[in-house]
Amino acid sequence: MIALVDNDAISKLAACDLVEPAIAALKFENDRVFMAPSAPYSLNVLKNQEKGRRRYGVEVHARICQFVQQIRTATEVPDPQDMQILLGVEGIDPGEALLFALSARNLDSVIVTGDKRAIRALATAPGLDEIRLALRGRILCWEQILAATIQHLGFEKALDPILAACDADKVLGIAFASGAKTTEASVFDALRSYVGDLRRNAAGLLHPTDV
Repeated sequence: MIALVDNDAISKLAACDLVEPAIAALKFENDRVFMAPSAPYSLNVLKNQEKGRRRYGVEVHARICQFVQQIRTATEVPDPQDMQILLGVEGIDPGEALLFALSARNLDSVIVTGDKRAIRALATAPGLDEIRLALRGRILCWEQILAATIQHLGFEKALDPILAACDADKVLGIAFASGAKTTEASVFDALRSYVGDLRRNAAGLLHPTDV
Protein backbone atom coordinates (compact mmCIF):
# COMPACT_ATOMS: atom_id res chain seq x y z
CA MET A 1 0.00 0.00 0.00
CA ILE A 2 1.22 3.50 -0.84
CA ALA A 3 0.10 6.90 0.39
CA LEU A 4 -0.44 9.87 -1.90
CA VAL A 5 -0.13 12.95 0.29
CA ASP A 6 -1.25 16.45 -0.64
CA ASN A 7 0.27 19.84 0.16
CA ASP A 8 -2.30 20.65 2.83
CA ALA A 9 -1.56 17.51 4.80
CA ILE A 10 2.18 18.12 4.51
CA SER A 11 1.98 21.72 5.71
CA LYS A 12 -0.49 20.99 8.53
CA LEU A 13 1.51 18.08 9.88
CA ALA A 14 4.67 20.17 9.70
CA ALA A 15 2.95 23.02 11.56
CA CYS A 16 2.07 20.59 14.37
CA ASP A 17 5.51 18.94 14.27
CA LEU A 18 3.70 15.62 13.79
CA VAL A 19 5.12 14.45 10.47
CA GLU A 20 7.00 11.40 11.74
CA PRO A 21 4.32 10.33 14.27
CA ALA A 22 1.66 10.61 11.55
CA ILE A 23 3.58 8.42 9.12
CA ALA A 24 4.10 5.88 11.91
CA ALA A 25 0.46 6.05 12.98
CA LEU A 26 -0.71 5.41 9.42
CA LYS A 27 1.78 2.52 9.16
CA PHE A 28 3.71 3.84 6.17
CA GLU A 29 7.42 4.10 5.49
CA ASN A 30 8.76 7.24 3.81
CA ASP A 31 9.59 5.31 0.64
CA ARG A 32 5.90 4.41 0.33
CA VAL A 33 4.72 8.01 0.59
CA PHE A 34 4.36 10.00 -2.61
CA MET A 35 3.63 13.65 -3.42
CA ALA A 36 2.65 15.47 -6.60
CA PRO A 37 5.63 16.68 -8.70
CA SER A 38 4.47 20.26 -8.13
CA ALA A 39 4.57 19.95 -4.32
CA PRO A 40 8.23 20.99 -3.78
CA TYR A 41 7.56 24.13 -5.77
CA SER A 42 4.15 24.94 -4.27
CA LEU A 43 5.59 24.49 -0.78
CA ASN A 44 8.62 26.68 -1.58
CA VAL A 45 11.13 23.89 -1.10
CA LEU A 46 12.94 23.91 -4.44
CA LYS A 47 12.58 27.62 -5.07
CA ASN A 48 11.66 30.81 -3.22
CA GLN A 49 12.67 29.36 0.14
CA GLU A 50 12.72 32.78 1.72
CA LYS A 51 9.09 33.19 0.69
CA GLY A 52 8.39 29.81 2.27
CA ARG A 53 10.00 30.88 5.55
CA ARG A 54 7.83 33.99 5.60
CA ARG A 55 4.73 32.01 4.64
CA TYR A 56 5.05 29.17 7.14
CA GLY A 57 7.62 30.40 9.64
CA VAL A 58 11.23 29.29 9.77
CA GLU A 59 10.77 26.14 11.86
CA VAL A 60 7.68 24.89 10.04
CA HIS A 61 9.22 25.51 6.64
CA ALA A 62 12.32 23.57 7.71
CA ARG A 63 10.09 20.63 8.66
CA ILE A 64 8.30 20.84 5.31
CA CYS A 65 11.63 20.80 3.49
CA GLN A 66 12.85 17.82 5.48
CA PHE A 67 9.69 15.81 4.84
CA VAL A 68 9.58 16.64 1.13
CA GLN A 69 13.19 15.52 0.80
CA GLN A 70 12.43 12.21 2.52
CA ILE A 71 9.40 11.11 0.52
CA ARG A 72 9.05 10.29 -3.15
CA THR A 73 7.61 12.09 -6.16
CA ALA A 74 4.79 10.44 -8.08
CA THR A 75 6.12 9.93 -11.59
CA GLU A 76 3.32 7.84 -13.09
CA VAL A 77 1.32 9.40 -15.90
CA PRO A 78 -2.36 9.70 -14.96
CA ASP A 79 -5.18 8.69 -17.25
CA PRO A 80 -5.69 11.71 -19.57
CA GLN A 81 -9.47 11.45 -19.50
CA ASP A 82 -9.55 11.28 -15.70
CA MET A 83 -7.33 14.35 -15.50
CA GLN A 84 -9.42 16.29 -17.98
CA ILE A 85 -12.59 15.62 -16.03
CA LEU A 86 -11.05 16.37 -12.63
CA LEU A 87 -9.39 19.59 -13.77
CA GLY A 88 -12.79 20.86 -14.81
CA VAL A 89 -14.22 20.53 -11.30
CA GLU A 90 -14.38 23.67 -9.19
CA GLY A 91 -12.73 23.05 -5.84
CA ILE A 92 -10.18 20.53 -7.11
CA ASP A 93 -6.77 22.06 -7.84
CA PRO A 94 -4.28 20.49 -10.28
CA GLY A 95 -2.21 18.79 -7.56
CA GLU A 96 -5.29 17.26 -5.97
CA ALA A 97 -6.61 16.22 -9.38
CA LEU A 98 -3.36 14.37 -10.08
CA LEU A 99 -3.49 12.47 -6.79
CA PHE A 100 -7.15 11.53 -7.33
CA ALA A 101 -6.43 10.38 -10.89
CA LEU A 102 -3.41 8.31 -9.87
CA SER A 103 -5.15 6.68 -6.94
CA ALA A 104 -8.23 5.88 -9.00
CA ARG A 105 -6.06 3.64 -11.19
CA ASN A 106 -4.03 2.17 -8.31
CA LEU A 107 -6.16 0.22 -5.88
CA ASP A 108 -3.11 -0.31 -3.67
CA SER A 109 -3.11 3.34 -2.59
CA VAL A 110 -4.77 5.75 -0.20
CA ILE A 111 -4.98 9.52 -0.38
CA VAL A 112 -3.88 11.55 2.65
CA THR A 113 -5.38 15.02 2.33
CA GLY A 114 -5.97 18.13 4.35
CA ASP A 115 -8.34 19.56 1.74
CA LYS A 116 -11.98 18.91 2.66
CA ARG A 117 -13.15 21.23 -0.11
CA ALA A 118 -11.62 18.91 -2.69
CA ILE A 119 -13.27 15.88 -1.08
CA ARG A 120 -16.67 17.55 -1.18
CA ALA A 121 -16.14 18.61 -4.79
CA LEU A 122 -15.15 15.08 -5.77
CA ALA A 123 -18.20 13.71 -3.96
CA THR A 124 -20.74 15.96 -5.65
CA ALA A 125 -19.49 16.95 -9.11
CA PRO A 126 -21.30 15.37 -12.07
CA GLY A 127 -19.50 13.00 -14.39
CA LEU A 128 -17.23 11.49 -11.74
CA ASP A 129 -19.12 8.29 -10.91
CA GLU A 130 -16.36 5.98 -12.16
CA ILE A 131 -13.64 7.86 -10.27
CA ARG A 132 -15.74 8.02 -7.11
CA LEU A 133 -16.34 4.27 -7.26
CA ALA A 134 -12.61 3.61 -7.71
CA LEU A 135 -11.72 5.85 -4.75
CA ARG A 136 -14.45 4.62 -2.44
CA GLY A 137 -13.14 4.22 1.12
CA ARG A 138 -9.58 5.26 0.22
CA ILE A 139 -9.37 8.92 1.28
CA LEU A 140 -8.09 9.91 4.71
CA CYS A 141 -9.12 13.42 5.74
CA TRP A 142 -7.19 15.74 8.05
CA GLU A 143 -9.27 14.94 11.13
CA GLN A 144 -8.79 11.19 10.67
CA ILE A 145 -5.05 11.71 10.24
CA LEU A 146 -4.90 13.91 13.34
CA ALA A 147 -6.90 11.47 15.46
CA ALA A 148 -4.75 8.50 14.44
CA THR A 149 -1.59 10.48 15.16
CA ILE A 150 -2.73 11.58 18.62
CA GLN A 151 -3.73 8.02 19.46
CA HIS A 152 -0.33 6.76 18.32
CA LEU A 153 1.73 9.43 20.07
CA GLY A 154 -0.39 9.88 23.16
CA PHE A 155 -2.46 12.94 23.99
CA GLU A 156 -0.03 14.46 26.48
CA LYS A 157 2.88 14.33 24.04
CA ALA A 158 0.80 15.68 21.16
CA LEU A 159 -0.80 18.54 23.07
CA ASP A 160 2.01 21.11 23.19
CA PRO A 161 3.09 20.94 19.53
CA ILE A 162 -0.54 21.07 18.41
CA LEU A 163 -1.29 24.08 20.63
CA ALA A 164 1.63 25.88 18.99
CA ALA A 165 -0.06 25.37 15.60
CA CYS A 166 -3.65 26.29 16.45
CA ASP A 167 -3.47 29.62 14.63
CA ALA A 168 -2.56 27.80 11.42
CA ASP A 169 -5.68 25.64 11.17
CA LYS A 170 -9.36 26.26 11.93
CA VAL A 171 -10.03 22.70 13.10
CA LEU A 172 -7.16 22.86 15.59
CA GLY A 173 -8.33 26.24 16.83
CA ILE A 174 -11.77 24.83 17.61
CA ALA A 175 -10.81 21.38 18.89
CA PHE A 176 -8.10 22.82 21.16
CA ALA A 177 -9.89 26.06 22.05
CA SER A 178 -9.31 25.54 25.78
CA GLY A 179 -5.55 25.64 25.32
CA ALA A 180 -3.57 23.75 27.94
CA LYS A 181 -6.85 22.83 29.68
CA THR A 182 -8.11 20.99 26.59
CA THR A 183 -9.10 17.41 27.37
CA GLU A 184 -8.59 14.36 25.21
CA ALA A 185 -12.32 13.61 25.33
CA SER A 186 -13.29 17.06 24.04
CA VAL A 187 -10.74 16.84 21.21
CA PHE A 188 -11.99 13.49 20.02
CA ASP A 189 -15.61 14.66 20.30
CA ALA A 190 -14.75 17.56 17.99
CA LEU A 191 -12.78 15.43 15.53
CA ARG A 192 -15.52 12.80 15.52
CA SER A 193 -18.07 15.50 14.72
CA TYR A 194 -16.00 16.85 11.81
CA VAL A 195 -15.42 13.39 10.36
CA GLY A 196 -19.07 12.44 10.75
CA ASP A 197 -20.25 15.58 8.99
CA LEU A 198 -17.82 15.07 6.12
CA ARG A 199 -18.63 11.36 5.85
CA ARG A 200 -22.31 12.16 5.41
CA ASN A 201 -21.45 14.31 2.40
CA ALA A 202 -18.51 12.38 0.95
CA ALA A 203 -20.33 9.73 -1.10
CA GLY A 204 -18.46 6.89 0.58
CA LEU A 205 -15.03 8.29 -0.30
CA LEU A 206 -13.66 8.48 3.26
CA HIS A 207 -11.55 5.68 4.64
CA PRO A 208 -13.55 3.58 7.16
CA THR A 209 -11.14 4.49 9.97
CA ASP A 210 -13.16 5.67 12.98
CA VAL A 211 -12.16 8.51 15.30
